[in-house]
Amino acid sequence: SKASDETVAGLFLGILGPLVLIQFLHEAAHLLVAKTNGLKTTIPTLLPFVNYIPFFGCKTDLKGPPKNRTVLFDFAYVGPFVGILSSLIFLLLGLQNTLLASPQEIAQTFPAIPISWIKLSTLTGTLMDTLYGGPGMVTADMVGGQIALHPFAVAGFCGLLTHSLELLPLGGDSDGSRLIQTLFGRENAQVVGAISWLAIIVASLFTDDQFDMLLGALVISQLVNQDSEVPCRNEVDPIGPFRALAGLGLFFVAALAAVPMSPLGGGDAPMGMM
Repeated sequence: SKASDETVAGLFLGILGPLVLIQFLHEAAHLLVAKTNGLKTTIPTLLPFVNYIPFFGCKTDLKGPPKNRTVLFDFAYVGPFVGILSSLIFLLLGLQNTLLASPQEIAQTFPAIPISWIKLSTLTGTLMDTLYGGPGMVTADMVGGQIALHPFAVAGFCGLLTHSLELLPLGGDSDGSRLIQTLFGRENAQVVGAISWLAIIVASLFTDDQFDMLLGALVISQLVNQDSEVPCRNEVDPIGPFRALAGLGLFFVAALAAVPMSPLGGGDAPMGMM
């Protein structure tokens, strides 16, 4: 029916629109830092993905060498930082709108997603449990359980996963690899990347399909981020303690967002939320 088609179109735009805006802000932040520091970049290329998120961010390459590691850090840091921050804002706005909506509005107009998807992200699952009343209120083990959420919450959740996965230090010129390089140096960055690569492979052998998302990110990264980053003109001077703490903090948030919740725990989720 026409009303049903309009509802589907509204849901599609309500999720895709914020996701596009989040990615636009990410790339705009990159370009602002690049322009400020005289860096030339390629046009951002949208990367496809499978499973839980519609795309895997964008790839933006540097055409020339940054002045030093500090400039490379600023370029690599600002995009994911803005992306994660804006994703969290949409997630919280969406959760607030979900809690304020009437049961009829939730049932008729909000998309329902599997709770198993929410549990892909420790940060998202913990936020939702907290807002909905306490540990396990949303993420308690329940086969086939679903929860209806405002489109902004779904978009924020997907954006959070996307930008957190982009920070995996896989490949030579991803944002995550650039940050690791500025923090620990080029040779050590290769070691960290190899350890991350092996950790994902090993984890996939002993866990359920929640790690399909991490394996997908690994495959995409290996296909599009094989080149090493352009060396800085000065790769000796460190980035300083403030930037180092900021970088490590961003990695910590990304890890909370991209690592699945522990399968331990349980109890039945309240039926009113399904």
